[in-house]
Amino acid sequence: MKCPRCDSDNPDNTRFCGQCAFPLPLSDKIPYSQTETLRTPIEELSIGSTFAGRYQIIEEIGKGGMGRIYKALDKELEEKVALKLIKPEISADEKTIQRFRNELKLARRISHMNVCRMFDLNKEGEAHYITMEYVPGEDLKSSLRRIGPLSLGKALIIAKQVCEGLAEAHRLGVVHRDLKPQNIMIDREGNARIMDFGIARSLEAKGITEDGLIIGTPEYMSPEQVEGKKADQRSDIYSIGVILYEMVTGHIPFEGKTPLSIASKHLTALPIEPKIINAQIPEDLSRVIMKCLEKEKEKRYQKVEELLSEFRKIEKNIPTTEKIVPAKKPMTSEEIKRAQGLKKVLISASAVILAVIAGLVIWRFIFQLGVSKTFLSPPAPVKKEDYLVAGNTYWKNKDYSEAFNQFKKLLALKPGYFEAQLSLAAVLKEQGRINEAMPEFEKAIDLNKSDPRPYKHLAEIFEEKHELEKGVYYYKECLKRASESSGSQDIQQKVKDLEARLQASLKKEEIKIVKPPEPEKEKVDLSAKLHSGSEAFNRGDFSLCSKQMEEILKLEPENATARYFLNEAKERNRIKLIEEEIKNGMKIAQNAYQEKDYQKCIEQTKRVLELDANNAEAKKYLNLASLKITPEQIHFLVNQYIQALNNKNLLKFYGETCSSELYQKLKKDAELISQLYDNFKSIASNISIRFKENDRAEVSFSNITTAELIKDGRKQVLFEGIYIWEMEKQGDNWKIADMTTRPIGRK
Repeated sequence: MKCPRCDSDNPDNTRFCGQCAFPLPLSDKIPYSQTETLRTPIEELSIGSTFAGRYQIIEEIGKGGMGRIYKALDKELEEKVALKLIKPEISADEKTIQRFRNELKLARRISHMNVCRMFDLNKEGEAHYITMEYVPGEDLKSSLRRIGPLSLGKALIIAKQVCEGLAEAHRLGVVHRDLKPQNIMIDREGNARIMDFGIARSLEAKGITEDGLIIGTPEYMSPEQVEGKKADQRSDIYSIGVILYEMVTGHIPFEGKTPLSIASKHLTALPIEPKIINAQIPEDLSRVIMKCLEKEKEKRYQKVEELLSEFRKIEKNIPTTEKIVPAKKPMTSEEIKRAQGLKKVLISASAVILAVIAGLVIWRFIFQLGVSKTFLSPPAPVKKEDYLVAGNTYWKNKDYSEAFNQFKKLLALKPGYFEAQLSLAAVLKEQGRINEAMPEFEKAIDLNKSDPRPYKHLAEIFEEKHELEKGVYYYKECLKRASESSGSQDIQQKVKDLEARLQASLKKEEIKIVKPPEPEKEKVDLSAKLHSGSEAFNRGDFSLCSKQMEEILKLEPENATARYFLNEAKERNRIKLIEEEIKNGMKIAQNAYQEKDYQKCIEQTKRVLELDANNAEAKKYLNLASLKITPEQIHFLVNQYIQALNNKNLLKFYGETCSSELYQKLKKDAELISQLYDNFKSIASNISIRFKENDRAEVSFSNITTAELIKDGRKQVLFEGIYIWEMEKQGDNWKIADMTTRPIGRK
């Protein structure tokens, strides 16, 4: 069975393509006759032809999994459109076409300057095609392939515009589900336009796609999409994270030999932080990208608007030269009115200026016509030497990481380019990455043994490392190749000084000079150990990662990558231990709750909340245990009240259990009762508790209180009826906020 996306052959009983993971129609459910429908399929359109009696084909502008895309002239409207001719095997599946038709209705609801408008799904013969707004420009993927990673300012403005378009779609309940650089057009003004909402799906719509159907592109697919689960706004946010990662680093987070292996990494592997790949990425942007790429969608940004807010904060801190000014928006009607007055004043001056400009334009038009028959020509390819110029410029500005990247790109385009190899090694030396620089200088020597510069660099390195005999050797090799005008006298003096120091050292230690010295081999393969440590980090073995990085730093203390991984692994390990402590604490709390030891449950959940203030499970069990233990506390307070009354400690009880405002109200009455009566006898019954909120409750109980008058000893019923306490929780304790009584006979 042919895959509709990549044309790969697959067994008939396969559900998904083994090459690109695209869903395949089941062989026993193919709703068409191959002998009838595919006998003369329309797979492509010829340039200049008229299709469907209306669209004149201008040129092919793209090819994707669904089919070919053409720029065409709509002869009825005299307007250029993009026309997507759907592949015959997809067109013949009526179920798929119906899904596209339903989802196109949703996509057409989106009207935003950063979203390409969808027009119609039509049929010509057996061929189906989609028409949409034509956006002149280049898709983001092509731009990245052509120029590599974008500057911070360009990446942010594209990300912001994509988010603004998505925000409108999400507001209407539509998710894209296949967001990728190929679906983002950059028009001639530099504005981003989201394409292909043709497989978008309303969050409210039912029955449009089958359960478990994977829709998306593996490189940019969220973990929940890989598992065939429901995609929502947070799935698009994950894809934005992948796209932004690629824009600023030049790489996607996960790579693999097959699309299925890439998709599986979205479920299990941890991406390397963008800042490790490109040191120029600000810490806050690296953090934002990593949050977008969280495996659990609850940990990502929940709305695109949150992401937009983060981008605006980051944009404020980038250099002014990095900032991109968006294309000017159309004026409002009020602005047009104000502009009309000014237009009248300037109209005569404008006429003169326009005449001059018209002359220049005509001259330029004639000049270009003489040179070329076409008015628009593709941009000249970037020269390899441009990378060398760019690298040297970054180097001069002390932007070593970007300089290194430029030289590395140049070597990829032109292997064996001596100047690029020498510059790359020199940048590493400038950064203090000596052990990495030395083999790169040796490569430069292998490329051009007659140039003195790499020998001089190595001599300076060995001199700095106090390996004098090697320094002398390389300085002499440099002298053999240096001309009189290239500082040879200084080098000769260097040789004399080093030989003198070496002789003095040799006499003291009685060490014999070996000439020429053999370069020492590294005892440990640092690159292999670094790779092994980073792999351990990615699979979550932070202890092994820490051990590997510590070994590297013992041999090479200045290794910034090892230092980063060590710090990050220690932090992740610390977080892991905290997570284990939280897990164990919650297990104890849950068991305590089941055993009705509510006080222990409360203590454990509070300990968990000290480690993770937002832990929902801990909050839940704390509330449950509190609700269980609260009645016991309130019953105890009622009993305390009865005992305090009987023991003439009522004033003390009020002071300890009432709010300060209520205490002041009750104080005089309590003092008066104590002075007038003696031998109190009070009982409480029918205690009832009604919770208004988690921290507020109403308590009522029946009470009969008798006492003897101190004056003559006569017994008297002081109160018979119902007490009503309004109580509120303050910290761990319940306080009486208000107290009312309802004597017998009153309601």
